[in-house]
Amino acid sequence: MDPIYSELNEHGVATLTINRPHRANAINDEVIYSMITALDDLASNGVTRLLIIKSTGLHFSAGLDTYWQKHCIDNNELPAQNISVQMSRLYATLYDFPHPTLVVVKGRAYSDAVGLIACCDFVLADHNSEFILNDLKYGVPPALPIPYLIKSIGERAAKQFALLCKPLTAIKAFDLGLVTCLASSDQLSIEEQKIITSLLQHDRDLASATKSLIQFCADEPFDDTQIDYSIEIVDEMKSKPAFRLGLEQIIQKHTNRNK
Repeated sequence: MDPIYSELNEHGVATLTINRPHRANAINDEVIYSMITALDDLASNGVTRLLIIKSTGLHFSAGLDTYWQKHCIDNNELPAQNISVQMSRLYATLYDFPHPTLVVVKGRAYSDAVGLIACCDFVLADHNSEFILNDLKYGVPPALPIPYLIKSIGERAAKQFALLCKPLTAIKAFDLGLVTCLASSDQLSIEEQKIITSLLQHDRDLASATKSLIQFCADEPFDDTQIDYSIEIVDEMKSKPAFRLGLEQIIQKHTNRNK
């Protein structure tokens, strides 16, 4: 059984599906390697416009596979530090993916799976889903997801989530900003299609440039570097056919209104 299903349709919509339902989609080395490889391929193929992450089974993911970690450490197959390095690389690869990303969440998402969710641009969740960050109960801080969690919900909310170890309902996660769209189980696929349709209406390069600009400005201090990069992005996009087409559409709208 493949740990990850990878698909790319004719519209440039890529889907990565975590496929370990017998282990509640827990993340092991196969999942990590497969996801990183797929993300790298999809980012550079010149076709991808949107990435969707899903999982099979009842729950999104149980986080890092505890049995795999214990086996690796007990048998000296992989030091604990290397496991953290691999997971961190997966987070960074997903967060830096050049095109819009959407994750669809059903059931429960634990610990490092919450980190994957926080790395995505859009999060569609079932009303009955739950988000659990309970690493402290097992003697470790939720260190790897924290940087991305702070980006999605802010410092104070991240402290409450991590220190209290209380599950977040889908509604609470939506209020905090971890979830961007809610739907009932029978409406999940309909809402997913609505998001896909909205995102695909924009030019591929334009959407990618906008995402890149937002992440750059969020990570850098506000100074001339941000301004210069913003100018560079605008000038680059103005040389693309999409800009000229947009201008013509605006002019046509104004012309029609004045008739």
